[in-house]
Amino acid sequence: MKKNNGKAGAVLTAVNIVVIVICIAATLLLLFPTAYQWISRENQPIFGRYLYVNTNSSMAPVMEENDIIAVEPMELEKMAVGDFLCYYPVDEEEDGVQFGKIVAIDGDTLSLSDKAGHSVDMTVGEIIVVGKATDKILFLGQAVQFLKDDGNRLLFYTSVAAGVVILLSVTIILHIKFKREQPAEEPQPAAYSLDDLVEVEQEPIEFEKAPKKDEEEFMIK
Repeated sequence: MKKNNGKAGAVLTAVNIVVIVICIAATLLLLFPTAYQWISRENQPIFGRYLYVNTNSSMAPVMEENDIIAVEPMELEKMAVGDFLCYYPVDEEEDGVQFGKIVAIDGDTLSLSDKAGHSVDMTVGEIIVVGKATDKILFLGQAVQFLKDDGNRLLFYTSVAAGVVILLSVTIILHIKFKREQPAEEPQPAAYSLDDLVEVEQEPIEFEKAPKKDEEEFMIK
């Protein structure tokens, strides 16, 4: 019985841990895309960095597709050859940002290259410079892109909620089963201290006094 109880307790603990991990992961996956969309809409930097999703693999392996790229706002004059420039053409919106490695700067003309080493020359007037790409978050942009769609977001919410409900149901069933299989507590024998064993009521012993005889009678005899 103790062995079965130990197994049931271990399974119950494992299921509880899984439920907690899934809830935390789901919460983070729900919060991050929402926060990202708010940041993008309000054009608000985080710790002095803007966040953009890289939608192509032209700069792989430095920047893979669906990586989230952190961009530090910076003017072109402060950049140097070898930096990764974040920009978008003047005739496009900021959502269509592009990235390129600076290989040459000549006055108002700069050359950018991709992973294949192909160089593209453009003038400063043709682009809007956002800043310098500094960091990246691997592949998290895929979740952001997926959850942008209302249908995908509803599907994700429903799937997570169903999984949590199922695991919670299993947890409750195992908990009830575990409680039922626990043996009833046996009555504990009464405990006595040494003082209880030594302490015994004793009646005092009374002695009768011998009658006194007259001194004269004692002297005659």
